Amino acid sequence: AIPVTKTDTDQGQRRLVLRAGAVTDAEKIEAVHWLGLEAAFHGRIPGWPERPRDIGERVMRWRRWLLATDIDVVVGEVGGEIVGFCTLRSGSDTDLHPLTEGEIRPLYVHPEQWNSGYGTRLCREALRTADDRGFVSVSLWVVDVNERARDFYLGFGFTPDGETRLEPH
Repeated sequence: AIPVTKTDTDQGQRRLVLRAGAVTDAEKIEAVHWLGLEAAFHGRIPGWPERPRDIGERVMRWRRWLLATDIDVVVGEVGGEIVGFCTLRSGSDTDLHPLTEGEIRPLYVHPEQWNSGYGTRLCREALRTADDRGFVSVSLWVVDVNERARDFYLGFGFTPDGETRLEPH
């Protein structure tokens, strides 16, 4: 379970509230996810993010994830509006043990809130949740052109393992 916690940001903005995501959040989470994808990747990877966007399918995927008992979705809100989210689940790679190794997939903050500290709070909460679930390690994948995300995760102590993969988008 993800407790509701509040924190002030360093910039003195309104409080960030962290809570477990609910199925009713699917549309808002998808909106933040899409805006983050566009801000990070539009014009950097040909054909991605996909256009036109299949909002219905993307929202349905979020509903499935939010209903799943093996996926934790941490939502960050400011003033009742979702500004970011982070998901944690059992590791999905074949070299990971699903009971002891977790995976963050994905973590996004609304582009207007980048550099607010919200991503840090979301990631910390996901790592705390991983500890509560008994995971001894947590992994994640980062798109190679996303230097911002790579630097963010390096700051948390994640280290590249040299693996790469191609996924259809």
